Amino acid sequence: YIWSRDYIDLVSEIGEYPGTPQDLVDTMDRLKPRLYSISSSPDAHLGEVHLTVAVVRYHHHDRDRMGLCSGWMAETVAKDTPDVPVFLSATKSFVLPEDPSTDIIMVGPGTGIAPFRAFLEQRECDGATGRNWLIFGDWTESDHYYYREQIEGWIESGLITQMTTAFSRDQEEKIYVQHRMMEHGSELWSWLSSGAVFYVCGDKSRMAKDVHQALIDIAKEHGGMTSEDAKHYIETKLMREEKRYLRDVY
Repeated sequence: YIWSRDYIDLVSEIGEYPGTPQDLVDTMDRLKPRLYSISSSPDAHLGEVHLTVAVVRYHHHDRDRMGLCSGWMAETVAKDTPDVPVFLSATKSFVLPEDPSTDIIMVGPGTGIAPFRAFLEQRECDGATGRNWLIFGDWTESDHYYYREQIEGWIESGLITQMTTAFSRDQEEKIYVQHRMMEHGSELWSWLSSGAVFYVCGDKSRMAKDVHQALIDIAKEHGGMTSEDAKHYIETKLMREEKRYLRDVY
């Protein structure tokens, strides 16, 4: 019952709250903060912080609903609102490699592209020589190719060495980022074998699991490993020991 419902549903369904308004307020939990990946480099945008936010909108239990924070930003916060409460939550692991010559592979479908835009802006500012491979996907190329102009400029300048897209609704058969990974399995394995760092950002419930399995399958197929060895390589050697498989999933 509780899943997908909120206090408005509760009060509406019981007709009258058995207590005072203050009693209701006193029972409420504090709101949990919403964490968004920063999608800009501080060196590329002095004094600015950019976010890439999808507004969650849906109809459920006879009522139109929105994501609490994304809806608030989209519908309530005016363009020039002076005070929006924010805080920084630093990450110690999901960062660029210290050696700018290290190759990186970035898998970021949907708003998961956010940290990788920041990464690419920073690599550009630093003059990093490592190769950059961006694997991005969403529903349609016409409506969901975020930062397209900037990305195409990076492809033209050579900052993005390889760009792979997966727009799931642009053809009859749905194609996702993990399918593109398998299609480019040989090359992806070559990058990993040469020391590339692999990043993934986005949906934890399905996408990240599918990408994880694709990595294991690639290690098995192109690394000549058994299923057990491939799983150990990805989950122990690459992720824990070498820390070259980094995830920011939610």
